[in-house]
Amino acid sequence: MFVKADIVTESHSSTIVIPKNIVRNERNRRIVFVVDQGIAIAKQIKLGLEEKNSVEVLSGLDKDDQLVIRGFETLRDGSKVKIQR
Repeated sequence: MFVKADIVTESHSSTIVIPKNIVRNERNRRIVFVVDQGIAIAKQIKLGLEEKNSVEVLSGLDKDDQLVIRGFETLRDGSKVKIQR
């Protein structure tokens, strides 16, 4: 018999959690892009706990930020963007 289990060693409540794959590493900094008035803005973030596909953001993002989750691979700070819903 085999058993698969997840053992939770630590957890936090009331935190911002984002997809792990959208975090870029640039010059030893963790970067994500947010949109403000049609412009992509690179924000440096500090990461916390990680799971397989998601990561906790300790600082650098606000709960109301519009996070870029598609097409971020080729974005540059200050690029014009169009939000598609």
